[in-house]
Amino acid sequence: MSRKRMFTWKATSRQKNKIHYSNVKRPIFTITLLLRNTTMDRGHFFAIGVAVIWGLIYAIDGKILTKIAPGHLIFVHSFLVALLTAPFFLCTDGIKAIRSLDHATQLLTGATVLLAIVANMGILIAIQRLGPSMASSFEISYPFFVILFSMFLFGERLSIPVVIGGVFICIGSLIIIRYG
Repeated sequence: MSRKRMFTWKATSRQKNKIHYSNVKRPIFTITLLLRNTTMDRGHFFAIGVAVIWGLIYAIDGKILTKIAPGHLIFVHSFLVALLTAPFFLCTDGIKAIRSLDHATQLLTGATVLLAIVANMGILIAIQRLGPSMASSFEISYPFFVILFSMFLFGERLSIPVVIGGVFICIGSLIIIRYG
């Protein structure tokens, strides 16, 4: 084994939401990092995992959409999601939680539901017409719009790494769209 710096993650009692990397001699269940003393939130791992899952979903949906219409597939997706999440929603007082929201937050929740339906239908049509690879190449530009909307609607401040990352995402998307 080379003398690379190997790391593993563990949560401490003080920071349960953070993952700390420490030296280990065994490479089993480890993550090799280029940075020393790195602390990452578990949210990073969930975000990466979800990206992998969405990639799989797009590929599978591309195959399914050769057999059925996007509207039918979105219905199946939505029906099964509702069926699978209803017990959790009902057992955790979900209705009470929604009712306890202020009016503005309830309106925002309704808006995101409607927008999600439009976005899901749109991406399924794009996958059907362009294929999963090309559709995702266009759709990957959404972080740019997240940054814009978060900044203009909610006053979120931008950091230099976010701006640089957004620029790279846009450049990558443009290269794929133009030459892919």
